[in-house]
Amino acid sequence: MASYSNRKQDYLARLRRVEGQIRGLQRMVEDDKYCIDVLTQVSAATKALQAFSLSLLEEHLGTCVVDVAREGGEQAQIKVREASDARQDGHQDHAARTAAGDRPAEGRLSYYLGS
Repeated sequence: MASYSNRKQDYLARLRRVEGQIRGLQRMVEDDKYCIDVLTQVSAATKALQAFSLSLLEEHLGTCVVDVAREGGEQAQIKVREASDARQDGHQDHAARTAAGDRPAEGRLSYYLGS
């Protein structure tokens, strides 16, 4: 079972909103809307998708990774590295905010691991 199963409907609703934003972008391009207006909507859709991704990643860290980390061993290292890579690849803006101290303690892996 996926760690997000209890929030599946919430996640699907968020993805449907992003899908609606993308369809709106398609209409804007079809209607030859002003470039900056299109770019503004691209930014909004990107932020919405990033927020979804971060929420899913935090849920993964708080469940899947913590469970495996408590067991220890090589599999724990693999899961931690996997989550770290996903965060670095998809969330460079978020990483910059984190470096600036803009992330709550409960969002840190050490919080979930109890260290």
